[in-house]
Amino acid sequence: MKNTITYFGLPGSFSNIAAEKFNNTNDLLSCVSLEEIFQRIGKSENDLGVIPIENTLHGRVVESYDLLNKYHLFITNEVVLRINHCLLTINNEISVDEIKSCFSHYQAFAQCENFFGKHPGIIQIIVNDTATAARDLSKTGDSTSAVVGSKKAGEIYGLTIYKEHLENHRDNFTRFAVISRRLKKDGEKASILFSVKHVPGSLSHVLSSIASKNFNLTTIESRPIEGKPWEYRFFVDLIKPENGNFNTLVEGLEDKCESVKLLGIYSQSPVYET
Repeated sequence: MKNTITYFGLPGSFSNIAAEKFNNTNDLLSCVSLEEIFQRIGKSENDLGVIPIENTLHGRVVESYDLLNKYHLFITNEVVLRINHCLLTINNEISVDEIKSCFSHYQAFAQCENFFGKHPGIIQIIVNDTATAARDLSKTGDSTSAVVGSKKAGEIYGLTIYKEHLENHRDNFTRFAVISRRLKKDGEKASILFSVKHVPGSLSHVLSSIASKNFNLTTIESRPIEGKPWEYRFFVDLIKPENGNFNTLVEGLEDKCESVKLLGIYSQSPVYET
């Protein structure tokens, strides 16, 4: 039975590429927001969603973390893309100095701020996603405008790839999570969400407990708890040791946390080129 995989943006967005890298045999469905993905997956027993989690240049995608807390869904896989941001134009017969405006997602602009620092005359205009920007430019045919997007978006919407690798550093990776209503049982990596009492040493006790069992902490992020100023919930990613058990670990953290939830167990992703 085929599942539907939902993703953020139009075809050609990096989320679309991540969905295809994860599984290109299933039906793909474009969504206009991250919350729409969570809402759809929350109503479907078998479908999956692909959401961006973090970028190595610009950091976490806070909306994704907040939605993981809001909805009772689980991470079943991860997909890591090396992001190649391209400057897409109507044609390559103009110089960069003739480009008056550029359209893209705010994350793309943040990852390419060095390029735009060298070209301050280009006005940056934020849109919903990189592929929407590419589609809209192809419709207007404005030769003085450009888009920061994927090579695939340029191919889909008939734009010229004026310049590749606008990103600040070539080692630019975005990690995506695949979400589902079902918790997977196998994998060497896991994500856990927890909160602790607002007292000295409470976070340290949890992290020490994790370290004492030889789990490798690869990511830790904090998000404010609504209605509790200066208190936070924490998201951690862990890689288990040989014979480690994530469920046993979570059970052992319950008396050290105000709340704790296993967000997902999954395998580490290879790096896919874009």
